[in-house]
Amino acid sequence: MADGFAQQPGDDLELDDYEDDEAPAEPGGRGKDISKQPSIRKQLLDIFDDVQKGFTDQNDRANDQMDYWDIYNCKLGSRQFYTGNSQIYVPIVYNAVDARVVRFANQIFPTNKRNIEVTSTDGTQPDAITALLENYVSLAKLRTVIIPSLIRSGDVEGQYNIYVSWEDHCRYTVRRTEKPDEVGGIPSPNETMVDLE
Repeated sequence: MADGFAQQPGDDLELDDYEDDEAPAEPGGRGKDISKQPSIRKQLLDIFDDVQKGFTDQNDRANDQMDYWDIYNCKLGSRQFYTGNSQIYVPIVYNAVDARVVRFANQIFPTNKRNIEVTSTDGTQPDAITALLENYVSLAKLRTVIIPSLIRSGDVEGQYNIYVSWEDHCRYTVRRTEKPDEVGGIPSPNETMVDLE
């Protein structure tokens, strides 16, 4: 490490290691393709093998998750092992997952609709903040849409993922005003009309 910067691959190369037509654009060797060096090439191939294995494993996980959703949705598939003559798919998994969804959603959101508990440092109850947060819970439809689908997909896929982002809302305000009524382009002082600004 020199001058407080971490050493980069290729920083140990000297300018004499380059051919004249491959001179680096800046000190430190960033202008030369160092991937042809045996030690760097071996590191790159090891990283490539790890990345390729990750994609292969992800493919297996994605296929398994599609099978799990088929089981949840009671679709017959290749993982069905049954030798009887019945054509009925008993929705055991569907019922079990939905029961867990209801149970956990009810635990997170009690029936009295008091979802937020706020404590303050001075011992007072901040009712305004509590009401605002309760309003956000209901506007975001956490109880009815977000949490049930999150629990359901988490039970089926084995992981709970949620993406939170910002959203812009535009609000245009108007007000009623009274203006003098115009007759033929001339304002009438005795009559007014209601208009929106």
